[in-house]
Amino acid sequence: MADESTTSVESTEQVEEQAEERHETDWKAEARKWETRAKENKAAAEELEQLKASQMTELEKAQAEAAKAQAEADALKAEKAKSDAAVKLSEKHGIPASMLMHCTDEDAMKDFAAEWDAYHESQPRPHVGTLTSASRIVKPDKGAARTSAANAIADFFSNR
Repeated sequence: MADESTTSVESTEQVEEQAEERHETDWKAEARKWETRAKENKAAAEELEQLKASQMTELEKAQAEAAKAQAEADALKAEKAKSDAAVKLSEKHGIPASMLMHCTDEDAMKDFAAEWDAYHESQPRPHVGTLTSASRIVKPDKGAARTSAANAIADFFSNR
């Protein structure tokens, strides 16, 4: 493995010398050089982390595990709160909860819902009904109870 890295470094140096002769930068060679350095640094960082972990006391290890578990619990609580807010706003404004989950927090969800409502209030509502063949008059359906999601879909397609 050391021979491969030595060979790649030597070939990189040769390419760099050729590029300098032409007064151009060989970006591929530069990328290979930095990739090689990054791999070397990664191995060194992993070795350092293992060394630190081996020198930790049992108390420090337990504290580190507790901190990690607490961070995971906090992240799950935040995700649950975000999900609950999305469901609540979804029911109130008729927005799919999956769309609201793309917002960063509850305030952003509320802003999105307000913009959603403002947009949909400004759009004309299509007339829902049936077309009779005899009169060609559109008559509303008596039992057509549309959900807000169906309204949003109808609004989307009526503007096309």
